[in-house]
Amino acid sequence: MRNDCNANTHEYFDGTTYILQANCGIPANTEITRRFSYSNDYKSRRLQFMETDKLDCKCNLCIRGNLGPIGDLRERMLSVHIYNHKPRANKEQLTKQLTIDNKVVTDLSYNGFGYDCPGLRSVYMSIFSDQFDLDSRTKTLDYKESLRLLLTVYYFIDQVACPAPSPEERIKVLYFLIVIASSTKDSRFKVSNIVLTMRKFIYHWRLQLAHYSEQLGGPNTKIAIFHRSAFKKDLEAGYIPVSKDKDALVKDLNGWFKLLDLDEITSEQIFRTQRSYRIYREIIS
Repeated sequence: MRNDCNANTHEYFDGTTYILQANCGIPANTEITRRFSYSNDYKSRRLQFMETDKLDCKCNLCIRGNLGPIGDLRERMLSVHIYNHKPRANKEQLTKQLTIDNKVVTDLSYNGFGYDCPGLRSVYMSIFSDQFDLDSRTKTLDYKESLRLLLTVYYFIDQVACPAPSPEERIKVLYFLIVIASSTKDSRFKVSNIVLTMRKFIYHWRLQLAHYSEQLGGPNTKIAIFHRSAFKKDLEAGYIPVSKDKDALVKDLNGWFKLLDLDEITSEQIFRTQRSYRIYREIIS
């Protein structure tokens, strides 16, 4: 691996191990697996690679680490570094700095996420938490801004982020959606549609991630196998598995409520009104 690999190297963390996959002078899809440890000191990291793994790649990725997003997006990410984020920071300015557009999404997809700048999801989730706390203290309990931030995470960030959100983070997000559904009179009737929408977010993201990992390094790499195993049922379904069976839906929703220590609901409560979708659209409009 002593030739220039043209930065065609990708790093992953599957929750247990740190994987560096290099498609270069060595056989394609060769993987080097090490215990993961965060470090901004890429000179020390590269030296360790040279001493331990006998690798001396000269590409920018190996010399300076995964550069992640570049240009204007990179500057914005660095300016709101998660470790420097203050609870009383100007939320309007931070949100403006983190504006996501199609150009940014393309940049993320092409470059991936670098360890030398904060994970974009972490930044957004931090701001989301602060915004959620702020929204929950308003008289009207208006969660529109929190929901917009959340939709940004699921629609724009998680499509290109790796690995999956932690179970704790998913529960936190679901809890937020339940709070929205429970914030107005007779709001429990909205719960079924909001939770199903949440499921769409998760399944859409899982499918994107699994396909991305296979296209990146082939179907037999450790990272692709990891995602296939984790999302096996999703991939086998081939579509967003939204149940149309009343009893199955009630059972599914109550399973989610149990995780959140909420009371179970009946099928009559879920299907009593058809206004769910319209109300939900009003919330996020």
